[in-house]
Amino acid sequence: MTYSATNENLKIYDVEFPVKGPIKKIEGFIFIKIDDEIRQKIFEALKKTLSTDSLFLDKFQIPKPDRCVKDIGAHVSVIDLTEKDLIEEEDLESLKEDTMIVFDKIIGIKKIDHAPNFEHLWILELESKQLEQIRRKTLGLSNKPNNDMHNFHLSIAEVPWHYTHLQKTNPFETRNEDQEPQKKDDCTIL
Repeated sequence: MTYSATNENLKIYDVEFPVKGPIKKIEGFIFIKIDDEIRQKIFEALKKTLSTDSLFLDKFQIPKPDRCVKDIGAHVSVIDLTEKDLIEEEDLESLKEDTMIVFDKIIGIKKIDHAPNFEHLWILELESKQLEQIRRKTLGLSNKPNNDMHNFHLSIAEVPWHYTHLQKTNPFETRNEDQEPQKKDDCTIL
């Protein structure tokens, strides 16, 4: 997999990825909007790299919209849902919608296995010093989401949990060993 950059675009799998994107706010969720067509092209290129004899290839799909936020399409989250309540209202107001954010580089494609809502998730990890500074100085958060544990990323593809397990639990529930199951329609994070 090769990455390259120009003044206008980063490149992955010969797909041009924009160096800049506008901040958007919807229902308390702050994100950088990415063109859905760009994610589709990266998705198609990624799919070609996977083994054709893979058991889950027919279930490989563009990630479904978050149930807690209306369908915003392809995006890079500035804050995650667990951080929303940590931000002072005046700090949120000071972050202007449509501020252009610069992505410095593509870190790579990362595959995440066995998360609560999917068996496999592929994300395009990105670096943005400008976004780190906004999170730290303007919003009073860690440089990166989830206390610096996650890089900024664009979700590219998923294989839902219930497609890969014969002895499945209800795919609409999230279960922590110490907690009762909770329906995924509820936006509370476990």
